[in-house]
Amino acid sequence: MPEEISELIRPIIKGKADEVYGSGFLKKNNDMKALHKLGNLIISLVTKLLYHVPVTEVMTGREAFLKKGIVSLNLKEKGLK
Repeated sequence: MPEEISELIRPIIKGKADEVYGSGFLKKNNDMKALHKLGNLIISLVTKLLYHVPVTEVMTGREAFLKKGIVSLNLKEKGLK
């Protein structure tokens, strides 16, 4: 959501993070469909267990990165294949 952008990028602007992932599960009004919510919760739980990372939503769609992080990936493809 556009109104969430400033909150999402705040840790990057303050120098506390190079990348930030938002989570719809932290909001009270989560309008995600029930089946999507269940699948996302299961995938997120598996991710927590396998990688020992504190995630609440893996399939977030809310992501922000510093440019240097993207450039460091050294991507070569010009499009999607």
